[in-house]
Order: sequence, then structure tokens, then C-alpha cells
Amino acid sequence: MKIIPSSGRNQFLTKVSISLIVVALVAGIVSCGPSPAPNQYNLTLAVNPTGSGTTTYLIGASPYAKDTLVDIQATALGSYQFVKWTAPAGTFVDPNAATTKFKIPAQDVTATAHFVGPLDHRKSYAVDSETAPYIGEVVYLEDEFGAVTATVGQATGFSNPAEKWHSGNLTQIWNPDHHLTPYSITCEEEPHTWSVQVHNQFGTQDLIVWGPVAMTIPTQMVEPGGHEPPVGFDHFLHYYVLQGPLINETVGLNDQFGDDEQINVYKPYLLSNPIRKTHGSNVTEIWNPEAYLVFYSIEIEGEYFEMEIQVVNQFGEQTLDVYGPTGLIGVPSDMLHYEPIS
Repeated sequence: MKIIPSSGRNQFLTKVSISLIVVALVAGIVSCGPSPAPNQYNLTLAVNPTGSGTTTYLIGASPYAKDTLVDIQATALGSYQFVKWTAPAGTFVDPNAATTKFKIPAQDVTATAHFVGPLDHRKSYAVDSETAPYIGEVVYLEDEFGAVTATVGQATGFSNPAEKWHSGNLTQIWNPDHHLTPYSITCEEEPHTWSVQVHNQFGTQDLIVWGPVAMTIPTQMVEPGGHEPPVGFDHFLHYYVLQGPLINETVGLNDQFGDDEQINVYKPYLLSNPIRKTHGSNVTEIWNPEAYLVFYSIEIEGEYFEMEIQVVNQFGEQTLDVYGPTGLIGVPSDMLHYEPIS
């Protein structure tokens, strides 16, 4: 150990003291400097789903003063289309415009640009009707076949977007938050029969359909997965297919519950039309009037499973018991022609 002489020690202590005083003075100067401007907040721009588009600040960058009107722009990528902006606080001049202004609230905030891709393929699961809650609310539904007033019953199934392999071609999931819950309905009007011609990956098919028999509601799946509420997704009316061709093809599906390498597709089971829905004083318009679905009965090789999911939609929070491997595959389809039979 080095021994510092008394005089040297005094000089050493003096230097240390001076250094500490300098540090303190510097800290005092920094702390006495100008504080951040009041009412300055950060605006973060995000997109949903990931990879669907980009966002841009058209003036400056964060932070902004409270009540500043910030010009922002959303640009869709690939086959996606812009739907709307959302934010937990603050206001948009026009949330439905890709280029708009956002008024900064008195807090840091994230503004999200929502985009929607083409209608997804779907894998549907059965729901235990004994545990599903009864809804009992009245809705007014309008599609291309007409209009009905219906009382909503219980959830009858649950539908996930799915990746699909067919004849060596992979169709990706465009909208991972687009879940559907079908509900039984009791209509005041008599059901009708229709002759319908549709086209999809399985070719052109002539169907005889009857109904409507059920309504599907865009639904947020909270657990598992912690998904966001669906945006830009239609409600649908289901019609039973009374007559249709045998498909007998094999596809692979990958949804949020797992993979199915071999699914045998048999016959068309349901035709689903997009609908305009009135529920109380709330009217939900059709997003895509040409987005039809045909659900086909399928055979899946796999062990029986049952799982509990937590969902939220216009009818509130619900716990549903879904089970498999039974189910349906929903295929995006074009409607070429329809006419009433009775």
C-alpha cells in the first residue's frame, strides 16, 4: 500500500474537493437549465395487422404540444386496403381517411392505422350449446336476398382465419384478428329457398339454399392469443345448402389452434352472405358487398379436444367451450347468380 505524505495528502484532498465542487456546479447548472416545454407529448404511429401498410408524419416529429393538429398518412401494401384510424385518446378530423389530421391529447398516445386484406379462409369449430349463454336480443338484418327481423339465440360455433394448402398452393392469413361467432336465430319472417351459383377454388357450383338459419358476428378472441378487435369485417347470414355437388378434395389448414395436414373436403354445407345489421339504434353497414363465404363439411384425422376461449363482441363478454376435430372449412367465394325458388 502506498503511503501519501501529510503535505501530499493535503494536496490530494484539495484536488478531490475541487473536483467534487466542479461536478456539483455542473450538476447545478444542468438542473437549473430550462425544463421541457409544458404540454409536450409523444405521438407513435402503428399499423394493424403487421406488414399491412406504412404510416408517415407529414409535419415534424414528436413531441408535440397539446392540441396540435398533426398531419398523418397511412399507405396500404400489397393487396391490403386502408380501413380507418383508431387511438385511445385524441381525435381525428376524419378517422376513415388515409390522410388526415390528429389532435394531440394531454398524454403520450399511439394512433393505429387499420388495414384489411382479402377475405380469409376459415376453420370453424363446434361450440357446446349447454354452456353457451343465451343472447335473446332482436336485430334487423338485410342481405341480397331480402330482410328479416331475428331474435339471437346461442353461439353455435367459432371460426378462425386459416392458412390453406391446396394443390401445392399456399394461401396466407391476411387478417389474423378476424374471428367469427355464429349464433342461432329465430326469424319473424318465413325462410325461403334460393337457387345460387357460386365460384371458388373448387370451381363453379350450383346450389339450392334455404334460410336464413344463423348469423355470424365479428368477434375479438381475448384468450387464447390476446387478439385485437376485428376491424373492417362483415357480419354474415347463413343459409343451409340443401343441394350441391360433392367436392371430395384434400387440403391442409393451419389456424391459431394448430395444424391439420390432411382435411378431406366433402359437400357445401352453408352459404354466407354479408349483411347490413341494425341492433337497437346502431347500424353496421356492409364493408365488402362481394365477400361471400361457402362453408364445406370436412373430415379431420385427429384426437378429440375441447378448449375454453374468452371472446368479446356486440353481445358482451362470453366464455365458449369449443371442441374438435369436427368442423367446417370456410372458402371465400364469388356469387355469380341467384334467384328465388319459393
